[in-house]
Amino acid sequence: GATLIGDGATALKNIRAMARLLDREGRAVDALAEVGAVVERWPSHEEALYLQAQLLNRLGRRDEAEAVLARRAAAYAARETVAALENEIRFGRDAPDLHAEIVGTYLRLGDAREAAAALSAGLARFPDDPVLRALADDLPAMIAGFRNGPGRGGGEDG
Repeated sequence: GATLIGDGATALKNIRAMARLLDREGRAVDALAEVGAVVERWPSHEEALYLQAQLLNRLGRRDEAEAVLARRAAAYAARETVAALENEIRFGRDAPDLHAEIVGTYLRLGDAREAAAALSAGLARFPDDPVLRALADDLPAMIAGFRNGPGRGGGEDG
C-alpha cells in the first residue's frame, strides 16, 4: 500500500513520482496499486483518477480505464456544482438546503471524506436544521455502505 499518503495534494505529488518510477521499471501493476490507494482515500480527486486511467490503459485494461474516466468526468461536474453552491452561500444566500446539496453531491460520488467535511460546515452554520441533523445521523451508515459494496470510496477498480 501507499506509505506516502498525507494530504491530497502531497499524496498525489508523491504518488505521481512513484508511479512514473515504477512504470519506467516495468512495474505498472505496482504503480496502479499505489495510485489506487490515493483514489481509495480521495475518490473524487480528478488528477488521481486520470493517472489511474492512464495506468489501466497501459496495462490493456481499457474498459476499466473508461469507467475511471467516467468517474473523473462525474467528479469534475460535481466540483463545478459544489463551486456554484459555495458561491451562492458566500455571495447570495446561506441556507441549510445549499449545504445539504453539497453533502449530497459528494455522497453521490462516494466521497465520504468530502461529504463529512461539507456536513460539518453546514452544521456549524445551522446546528438545529432537521435535514442536516438527519444527514449527520445517517452518514455513518452511508459511509459503511461505501466501504462494503460497489460505489464505495475507491470503487470496484481501486
